[in-house]
Amino acid sequence: YRLSSGTYVIVRSAAEAPGYATLAGVVVDSATGAPIGAARVRLAGDALPRLTNDGGLFAFDRLIPGRYDVVVQAM
Repeated sequence: YRLSSGTYVIVRSAAEAPGYATLAGVVVDSATGAPIGAARVRLAGDALPRLTNDGGLFAFDRLIPGRYDVVVQAM
């Protein structure tokens, strides 16, 4: 599905990976749609961010299935 920020999120179903899920997406510029590299993406309440690659891609692996708030910072 797509977040209001324009980020697409893909989550594996619990049937594919019992007990764990992956949250992944792409950070893009809201005006141009261009991917943003080196953006800091973290889950609210978690101090360890991920950096997007040059294509704006990020992923969080081995998450317990549930709801997460995603925080993105880009300069």
